Amino acid sequence: MSLNLRRRLSLFALLCLAAGACSSRVSPETAQNLPDSLTVFRFRISGDPPSLDPIHSVDLVSQTVVNNIFEPLLRLDPLTGRPAGALADSWEIAQDGLVFRFFLRREARFHNGRLITSSDVRYSFERLLAPGLAGERPWILMPLAGARAFRAGQAEHVAGIETPSDSVVVLRLERPFAPFLVQLSMAGASICPREEIEKAGEAEFGQHPVGSGPFRFLRWQHDNRIVLERAPGCPGPGPGAVGRVEFLVVPNISVALEKYRAGELDLLDQLPPGQVALARKRMAGELHIWPGLSVRYLGFNLTRPPFQGNRGLRQAFNYAVNKEAITEVLGEGVDVVSRGAVPPGLPGCNPGLAGYPYDPEAARRRLDEAGYPEGRGLPEITLLYNNDAADRRVCEFVQACLAEIGVRVRLKSLEWAAFLAAVRAGEAELFRGSWVGDYPDAHNFLYTLFHSSNWGDAGNYTRFADPAVDSLLDRAAGLVDEVERERIYQQVEVTVSREAPWIFLFHPGQVALLKERWRGAVFPAEGIWAFPLSLVYAGN
Repeated sequence: MSLNLRRRLSLFALLCLAAGACSSRVSPETAQNLPDSLTVFRFRISGDPPSLDPIHSVDLVSQTVVNNIFEPLLRLDPLTGRPAGALADSWEIAQDGLVFRFFLRREARFHNGRLITSSDVRYSFERLLAPGLAGERPWILMPLAGARAFRAGQAEHVAGIETPSDSVVVLRLERPFAPFLVQLSMAGASICPREEIEKAGEAEFGQHPVGSGPFRFLRWQHDNRIVLERAPGCPGPGPGAVGRVEFLVVPNISVALEKYRAGELDLLDQLPPGQVALARKRMAGELHIWPGLSVRYLGFNLTRPPFQGNRGLRQAFNYAVNKEAITEVLGEGVDVVSRGAVPPGLPGCNPGLAGYPYDPEAARRRLDEAGYPEGRGLPEITLLYNNDAADRRVCEFVQACLAEIGVRVRLKSLEWAAFLAAVRAGEAELFRGSWVGDYPDAHNFLYTLFHSSNWGDAGNYTRFADPAVDSLLDRAAGLVDEVERERIYQQVEVTVSREAPWIFLFHPGQVALLKERWRGAVFPAEGIWAFPLSLVYAGN
């Protein structure tokens, strides 16, 4: 089989590697001089991470820290969102899309000084897949040949992982899977040193992590702060490069804003409701707003009346809600009205999709055609949401919009765990929904949220089922041709929009404050958790 599609790094990715990738080779001179030249960056996190072990880092707080300590084979270019080298500096892909050959970066080392080899990749990948360790995202590597047999305890090793030399890793898939490279950039696929895990123990490793990323773990004061310092051998982008990072735990966002104003934080990852306009006036040079990788919606339960089998009723609800008012007033002009599930700008988003503009008359007509003229005969609808102030405001606004066409809606809030359990069990008839993309690929939105195999816990909370959509999504997942994949996803968006399993609301924008003295900052679409601290430096 010919491996002739050589994937080399772009100039930008090489510059990122020069700034962020490192060998972690500790020399006495470097180790001695590093603390005296530290430039400290203080980063707010909303809570104490459950663990800093990559295979257990599924929440955004944990990933914010893990992203700086560990490295996977690939990272996403923070500007383009496309795969770029990390521990692997180049790779080849077979024409059939089944075989991937990765070439490890020369002199790449863990923070304990040991050279990283292909056996570390095998160990880390099999650790994520191991059934006894309960890694939360084994699906990252499930496309590998033999992954399912290994996870079921039927094989000693994953057949699709080969290590022909210390510096080369070959990964073989069961079948072509287009988003595979992007999935390899996720935190769960980070490479870990076996000896450190065995020395500390599985549970303790997550409290004292050792990786190979641009920063090494220094200490953790639970519910207070986590301190990292730049790993020796990682010089950064130049003078003033961040030498030490302090992740400060500040759960209350209003308190965090005051700490930022007082100079106790360098980066604030969000703003309290109603503060964006004020920040635009008073801190314009520090305010950053950029598109996100998520979607907000209200989901219909398609297995229960009155929404089961009544597309017209679902369309009526869509036309009745003024999404523009939600984004401009409640969202302070940061969010973007949703016409489909895929965020704007992501390949697969259908720019020609009309969606459901605010049209009360069209809503009344659809309501009449659905068998409920002026809402008569339609029982009161319960809208379930989690106990969150921002979600409550949106739900109250939707309640008022639907009342204008004669629909009675009762709001019911639950604590997060109870809310999630009710939605996953299919108990809610109408519910607040959201999805934050794991990675920038339409597959992660359309397949997760609408494929019938994902009913319930896997993400398809509305229980949407359409054999034609399933077939298209299955086909797109295995295509190497990106143009054809995009065309299929746009076709799926048209079908999903017509069937209206959601009230399509908005794609949230992202907001952050960054002190003006910092340069080199890039704000990735994945979220502030992926903020590349290795590129940041203090300027005048």
